[in-house]
Amino acid sequence: MGKEKEVREKDSLGSITIDPEVLSDLITLKAKDVPGVVEVLKGETSRALTRLYPQKGEPNRYRLIGEEVSVEIHLKAERNVNVRSLGEAVQEAIRQEIEELLGLRAGPINVYIDEIKEPEKEK
Repeated sequence: MGKEKEVREKDSLGSITIDPEVLSDLITLKAKDVPGVVEVLKGETSRALTRLYPQKGEPNRYRLIGEEVSVEIHLKAERNVNVRSLGEAVQEAIRQEIEELLGLRAGPINVYIDEIKEPEKEK
């Protein structure tokens, strides 16, 4: 998966182009809005990803094929949240964002819960 393609549409009035960074930002912001998500992990913050794939880079990716967007996103979750329910809520939120805001079809949306928020240390 990668961020190499932009979304481009052409009609009788001209063309509409959505930069890949805009798509990435919208997906990230939508995931952060889901209760139970502490943060969307980026770069080498994602421990599980760097263990499996030791290269540097952005673990959150999407692929645009035609008008279908596939997503891979890595998250840090709240400690006492049902991670399966959280993953499903993130999938649904991202699907709605892709279909309603961008007017594209959502493909597979893979959510990885890589970390759980550590409890606060007492002082």
